[in-house]
Amino acid sequence: MHVLDGKNTVVFSSVDGERVDADPLQRYETGLARLLADARNVEPATAPIPATGFLRKGGTYYLVSAIRMTTYFEVDDKEIDLGTDHVMVFAEALDAEFLPATADGYMLPNLAIIGQPQGLWIARHGFETYGGGEQAFFAWDPDLPGSVLLPKLMLGLGAVFILMLLVARNFVRRAADVAQSLEDARRQAERANRAKSEFVRTVTHEVRTPVNAILGFAQVLQREMFGPLGSPKYAEYADDIVQAGDYMLDLVGDLLDLERIESGKASLSPEVMDANEALASAVSYVEPMATDKGLVLALQPMEGVAEIRSDPRALHQILLNLLSNAVKFTPPGGEVACRTFAKGSDAIAIQVADTGPGLSAAQIEKVLQPFGQIDSAQVDLGKGGKKRGSGLGLPIARRLTEALGGVFDFASILGRGTTVTLILPVDR
Repeated sequence: MHVLDGKNTVVFSSVDGERVDADPLQRYETGLARLLADARNVEPATAPIPATGFLRKGGTYYLVSAIRMTTYFEVDDKEIDLGTDHVMVFAEALDAEFLPATADGYMLPNLAIIGQPQGLWIARHGFETYGGGEQAFFAWDPDLPGSVLLPKLMLGLGAVFILMLLVARNFVRRAADVAQSLEDARRQAERANRAKSEFVRTVTHEVRTPVNAILGFAQVLQREMFGPLGSPKYAEYADDIVQAGDYMLDLVGDLLDLERIESGKASLSPEVMDANEALASAVSYVEPMATDKGLVLALQPMEGVAEIRSDPRALHQILLNLLSNAVKFTPPGGEVACRTFAKGSDAIAIQVADTGPGLSAAQIEKVLQPFGQIDSAQVDLGKGGKKRGSGLGLPIARRLTEALGGVFDFASILGRGTTVTLILPVDR
C-alpha cells in the first residue's frame, strides 16, 4: 500500500505489512503514472472513482487499484467535499502464493498467467496491462461438473452419460462466468469490507453451475428426448426438479442484485423518462396473470407528461416486483389499482394498491427484510398462487428506490389490503 501526494511524491509505503522507503513509480514501472492520473480525474464534489488495472514488473504481474483521498463533512446539514490530490494505491502480486489461493477459492484448477494458450480444453480469459500494454491470459483446466454429478443421479439413467458428452462443450463456455467472477474479485482490491461480497459471489457461483446442469438433465427427461420414461411418476418428478431449479436460479439472481445494491455497485444510468409510460409498461407484463386470476387491474395515469429523471431498468424492476406481489397475493375477484400523481412541485408518486389480505405491523417489518416471508396458507391465491418466492423482491425494490433518490412508502391494514407508494424526484 502506498500514499502519494499531488506531485507523485511518496508520503507512505507499506509492503507485506512493513513500512518501507519504496517509490511505487519505480517499483511497478510503466502504467502506474497513468493510473494515478485517472484516479485524480474526477469531477469536483463527487465521490472518488477507483482506477484499477494490471501492471507488470519483471516477470510478475500486479493487480493495482488507486483512489483519490477525499474528506467529507457537514456544515448546516450540507455535505462538503474536501478533495485532495493525494492518491492511495493498493497492489497485490499475482504470484505463486496468490494464484493457488485464487484457484482454490474459485474452482480454477492449475490457474496460471501465460502467453497465447494452446489446446482445446484450456479455459482462458485475456487481459492487458494498464494503458493498453502487453496482453496475457489467465488460463486453467476446467473441471467438468458432469463427472461429479453423474454418481448422484438416479440409477439406471445411462442416457444421462451420453447427454453429458454431447453438452460438454457448453461447460467450457461457462468458463466465461468463472472469469467474470475473477474480474469481480479484482474490483474488490480497494474495498475494506470485501469479505461479505466475496462470500456471496462464491456461494452463488458454486450453486449456479450444478443447478444449471441439473436443470438441463431434468429438461431432457421432461421432454423424453431419448424415449418414453415408462411411468407418469417420472415425468412428475422431472417437472418438480425443473420448478425447484428455476426457483434456485431466481434466488441466486436476487441475491446478486441485493449484494450489488448494498455494496453500492448497482449500475444506474438516469435519463429523462415518462413515469406514466413506465407504469403502463410494467402493468402490461402482469396483465395476463391478473386476467387468469379474475382480478380487476386498473391504471390511472396523471394528466399530461409525468416526466422524471431516473434509471428505466431499475424503475421497471421495482414496478414488476410490486405488481407481481399485488397480483399474487390478491384473491380472485379482487382489484389491483395503479396510478401516478404529482407530489409537490419536485416529485412524482407511483402507487400500487391491492385488495389482498393485508399485513399486520409485525408482518410489514418482516417482509421488508431480506428473506422475510409470511404464511399465506389461509389465503386463496388462485392459479399460480403456490409458487414460492425468495423473500427478496420487496427489499430489493426498497433499496433500488432509495438508490434512485426516492422514498419507499409501504402501508398495509390486516384484512383490507396493501398500498405501496414510490415518491421519485423529478430531477436526480
